[in-house]
Amino acid sequence: MSDDFCSPGRDRPLGFHHRIGRAVLDSLGLPKPKNEHREIARAAILAEAILAHDEGKTVSYSRRRQSYTGRQRYMGPAYTYANVISEIDVLGPAGLLEEQRAKSGSRDWQSTFRATPALLSVCSHVSPGYWDFSFQLHDPIKLAIKGSDGRRHLIAYRDTAATRAMRRGIEGINADYSSLVLDLPSVEKTDHHWIVENSTIRPTPLFLYRVFNRGSWACGGRAYAYWQQLPKCFRAQLLINGEPVAEPDYRGLHAALIYAERGMPLVGDPYEIDGFERGQSKLAFLIAVNSKSTRDAIGSLERSHGMDRAAATNIIAAILAKHNRVSDAFCSDAGIRLMRQDSDLILASTRACLNAGIAALPVHDSLIVPLRCEQTAAAILVENFERRYPTASPCRVTTNA
Repeated sequence: MSDDFCSPGRDRPLGFHHRIGRAVLDSLGLPKPKNEHREIARAAILAEAILAHDEGKTVSYSRRRQSYTGRQRYMGPAYTYANVISEIDVLGPAGLLEEQRAKSGSRDWQSTFRATPALLSVCSHVSPGYWDFSFQLHDPIKLAIKGSDGRRHLIAYRDTAATRAMRRGIEGINADYSSLVLDLPSVEKTDHHWIVENSTIRPTPLFLYRVFNRGSWACGGRAYAYWQQLPKCFRAQLLINGEPVAEPDYRGLHAALIYAERGMPLVGDPYEIDGFERGQSKLAFLIAVNSKSTRDAIGSLERSHGMDRAAATNIIAAILAKHNRVSDAFCSDAGIRLMRQDSDLILASTRACLNAGIAALPVHDSLIVPLRCEQTAAAILVENFERRYPTASPCRVTTNA
């Protein structure tokens, strides 16, 4: 996510969640920061530089004053134009950062910096126990819009009774996670990352944060966490407090929600359509639900999934014919609204599992739980669906058993 959590293959946006330890700060021989907020800024900038180096990335940041306005909710009070720019202007000349500044007025790219060999050398000579990064999540409720650069950007908002209730819910779950240890023994590990299929994943303390989209609390709302970056085959290899895991998940959840909203029975597998492979029709179904028009759905199948226009047209038509009773849900941009429903559903199930003493980590429409708790967690998923949609057809939950 832009300005907060990074995406694979891009620069790492400057965040203020990680901070390098005081032992490293003291070993750099730099003038003492002007105040506590400047020290936090310095610690965060250096931590991001080191994490980005491990990921083979640079850190992007803005030298425009307006880019820092209203961002303290997400980044903390130290995240200001004066603090960030002043500290970068100290660390660069000190030989600890290598900086590349964007041209004045450039709208297409930001300035970047990276760790220099001198910074990496200092860190390599400090005992790892002293330079483990601290981590802080400033606000687990995030409101975003998509910018002209194609990235989601966090925007300021005013708290209401609803946002405070959502925050309490997430913070309660995160507090329960404090006793959990998540490990993935099968992968290579560096000081700061897991290496998974040539990608780097930063295993932070266990926490969730919710992201709402389009500047609306009715759009999105899914909970995110680092374990969701793992492919399913690697999630199956996780250990929670040393125990093997299972991942019960809702089968065809958005289809079930579409029919449940309308009080109609969902009969059979929503993705099985004569003449098409199930995986192909499932993809087309989800694209149709998330598209704003039939033309957009067909175009997405062509551009992003290599389907020729005739095949894309035929499969969308077949989906609309199979689901003609709920055809208004397709090509109507319904997906973003359904995400709000599935996020509330999976978080309620997460909370119910934790209340029952079951460690549960959500992955949008599934839960990672200890293997011994799989059937109980699956029953909780079903129970929460039926409580929210009492007149709907029974939902289906897939388990390993």
